[in-house]
Formats: sequence, structure tokens, C-alpha cells
Amino acid sequence: MRTLIFALFLFVPFVAADVPVIEIYWVDDDASGSGDGSRNDPYLYIYEGINAASTGDEVRVHPGTYSENIDFGGKLITVMATTSTPANHVIDGGQSGPVVQFVSGETNSSRLSGFTITNGSGDSFTYTSDTYKCGGGIYCQDSGPRITGCIITGNDVTGNAKYNLGAGIYVGPAGDNTVGTPSLKPWISKCKIHDNFADDYDDAYGSLSYNGYGGGAYIEECTEVDFFENEIYENEAESGWSGAHFYDCTFDNLDSNYFYDNEYVSTDDGAFYVGCDPTDQITDLLITNCLVEGHVCVGIFVSNYIEPCIINCTSVENYYGFVLTADANTTDDITAYLRNNIFYDNTYIQGLVYGAYWADIEADTDYCCVEDGSSGIATSGNATSTYGSNNQTADPQLDINFRLTSSSTSCIDEGLNSYGSPNKVPSYDIDGDRRYNSVGDPNDIGSDEYTGT
Repeated sequence: MRTLIFALFLFVPFVAADVPVIEIYWVDDDASGSGDGSRNDPYLYIYEGINAASTGDEVRVHPGTYSENIDFGGKLITVMATTSTPANHVIDGGQSGPVVQFVSGETNSSRLSGFTITNGSGDSFTYTSDTYKCGGGIYCQDSGPRITGCIITGNDVTGNAKYNLGAGIYVGPAGDNTVGTPSLKPWISKCKIHDNFADDYDDAYGSLSYNGYGGGAYIEECTEVDFFENEIYENEAESGWSGAHFYDCTFDNLDSNYFYDNEYVSTDDGAFYVGCDPTDQITDLLITNCLVEGHVCVGIFVSNYIEPCIINCTSVENYYGFVLTADANTTDDITAYLRNNIFYDNTYIQGLVYGAYWADIEADTDYCCVEDGSSGIATSGNATSTYGSNNQTADPQLDINFRLTSSSTSCIDEGLNSYGSPNKVPSYDIDGDRRYNSVGDPNDIGSDEYTGT
């Protein structure tokens, strides 16, 4: 019987399932200029590969400097570098608008990976009589692409627009939409975003100053944002929020980002801002494993979200470690939960909680390391601070990279390994090291988990 079954199997014809054929187009800045995009006869420009590609295809780009501005044109394709060194794959926009555009409803299936994006100047548009200039390096309108492993640097949004937003990268809708309409789901990870500039504009009489926000990134009215494992530094915004500015967004992943030395210009400024319209009051904001240091302004600023959670973050050597606010028009009271965080060596105060007029806000802090203890968190307006009994006050003894050391006794094994349902405590730290969050095994406090090395 076994012989018969085997014999029958040998003669059953194999019918292949319909598998889409993925075409690969090659680009090389040393190409002849008349190539067909094949490996042996590549295109000279990236845009040629994009024009030739169809859904699912790849455009692979050899090292070189490509002086062009590219638009994905709504295509669900991957444009990727052929090596793992973004500095060797440069797209130079020549101050002729955004270097890269996603403006035709692209999704996470439209992917950009492994490039240096530089010398972009943004796109201009008018909405309800206000003028905007956005997205010097990367401009995403009504689109949610996947951008990974890129260096976004040396871009600006300047000029006489009323709002200059997102010099490094801008993601947002074409107009003023309610939250989640349209459903923009950008994915930005493992990128270095630095030395971008969002300028103010003063009129000819010097009497009217317009607004530059989000030197590194400005992301607004998006759903399910993935923004993780990025390094955001030395960006500048004249009016505020020089590192990254998020507004009216929901998040899938806001984790393991490193903000440092983003430049202070205005008093209304911070390195890392997450806010929403007080009439929207989005729930379920979770910020984890972020390291924020070296700012003469606010480290982490959260405004108007209902029950935001900040867990396993380190905010040190800023002016304020964190600021939590509720604006006057909020409709629901706010309780912010802070767990497993380090707030230390911030110049003015470790934290400020502010509720405007009738807006009530409470900061619930426990299992954190806070310099000066409960007096290190100030309140103003309709704000209160609940300071738990499991907080630490001793110096965390961080090394020069703001990681824990063997002397960090106030932080090692002093944190929670579980909080909320489902558990909001991250399983890994900012460096990708496993946190010891098995049952009964405490976590460390801060963005770093001490590994003993």
C-alpha cells in the first residue's frame, strides 16, 4: 500500500500558485544615462526606477550622490540603498522643494530605506487663507509611508509662509481633518534626524513674526504612528519644538527615541512635544524607553491627552525634565501616569504639571528616580501631584552616555515589571537589551536596563 501511494504521488502534477513577479530596477550615478534599469545597464536617476516600477517592485540604488527630487507617485514600491551605509547614498534636493515626496495616498507598502536626505526646502500650500511651507527633507501629505534607516539632515523650511513646519520631515493631511480622517499611518524608524531648520518669518516692518515648528519632525493628525529607535539631535525651530512635534496623533509605537541638543530659540519650546486639541483629548498615549538630554528647554512635553503613560524614560540635563498640561477647553480631567522614569539634573525643575483654569490634571508618579523627591515636581493652576512611596531620590550615577552603571543602586531592580492591562512596561530597553520582566523579577528604572557590563 505504501508503494502504491508513493507511486501515485510521483505522478501528481504540481500546480504552482499565482505568485507575483517582483521586478528589480537598478540605479547607479556612474551609469551611461541610456540604461534599461537592469543590473548590468542601470538607470542614472532614481526617478527613472520609480517611473518603471509597479506594485511590489524594488528600486535598488548603488552608492553615489543623486541630485534630484523624487516622488513615489502613489506607488507601493521599495526604494532602497544597496549598502548599509546611508552616508554613501545621498539624495540632494538642491533647495528645489522636498527631497522626497509621498503625496498620492502611499501606505506602509511604499518604502524608503538607507539614504541620506539633504538640501531640501519644503512644499508650499495655502489652507483657509493661511500659508504653509512643510517637509524640507521628506514631505508626506495624506500618505503614511515606511521610512527606515535614513539620515535626514541639512534641510530647511524658511521664507514668508505663516507656518514653516517639519524641516526634516512632515507628515499630515491636506487640510484640517478630525483625528484619524484620513488614516495616515506613518512608520519612521532607525533614522538619524539632525541639523534641520524651521525658520520664523518677520514681515518687512518687523512687527509680525510667523511660526517655525518641528525642526526635526512635525507629524499631525495621523493614526497608529510608529516612531521608534530614531536619533533626533541638533535641529532648530525658531518658534518651538525643535526636535519632534506630534499633534492630534494616535500611536502604535513611540519607543526608544534619543533626543539631544536640539536648539532652543523661543520660550515656548521643547525637544519632544506630544499634544492634541483639547476638544479631541485622545486616550492611550504611551511613551517608552526614550532618552532626552541636553536641552535648554523642556525635555518631554505632553498636553491634553487623557491618561498618558510615560514609562522607562530618562530625561536629564534639560531645563525642565517634563511638563504635563491641560488647556482650558479640555472636556475631561487628566491623570498622567509616570513609572520607571529618571528625572534628574534638570536645571530648573524635574517636572511641572499645569492645569489651565477649570482643567484638572494630576501627575501620578511612582517607581521613578526624581531629584529632590516630591518637591522636584511643581504644580500650577488646577494641577495636583501624587507622589508614591516607591520613588527614589538618590543620584542614578549614569555614565557619560546616560546608561546605568554598577553604582546605579537607586535604579537597578527598583522598577515595575508590569503595569496596566495589557502590560505597558517595555520588554526591551533603548539599546535592545532584554528587560528582566519575568514574574517577580523587577525592572530597572530609566531607558537603560543594566546588563552588568
